Amino acid sequence: WNTYGAFIGAREIMKKVDPKFSGYDNYKTSSNGFDVKGTKITLAENYTIATGDLKRLLNLRSSIPDQNVDVKTNINMDSTIETVVDEESQSNVYVTTAKAPVYEKTLLLIGDSYRDSIVPLLGNLYKKAYFMHQDAYTPETIKKLKPEVIIIETLERRSNTLDLRLNFD
Repeated sequence: WNTYGAFIGAREIMKKVDPKFSGYDNYKTSSNGFDVKGTKITLAENYTIATGDLKRLLNLRSSIPDQNVDVKTNINMDSTIETVVDEESQSNVYVTTAKAPVYEKTLLLIGDSYRDSIVPLLGNLYKKAYFMHQDAYTPETIKKLKPEVIIIETLERRSNTLDLRLNFD
């Protein structure tokens, strides 16, 4: 996902989570040219997450340029982002804390690499948000984090590995 694709995904997710949410109804896009590599998304100042796995899988990373699209909404993009490495899976868990959240709730998003680009969009909506790779998820995760909202994001190419064992006790 590029920035615009992640925005569309976040907007559709929020339509399902809260049909009354209108924070992404009014937005403006602008093009900042093209990026041949297409492998980084900036989350905050001096902080990037590598992306572009579909282009890498097809060996097209340097062949197809990505259009750099900036999306502006009326949501404050002021959350802090912390990266925690899950010791068992060695995958990153991104933890956001929003200064002016839309929802005074905790979000847990369990997903694959596509979760990376959606971090700033959903992370700014919730008081606290955790974005973890499905490989880092364990049945104790929900008990430990106590999220009020849980989103599972996955691609069909990874659906055979999706064994989340959700535990709500």
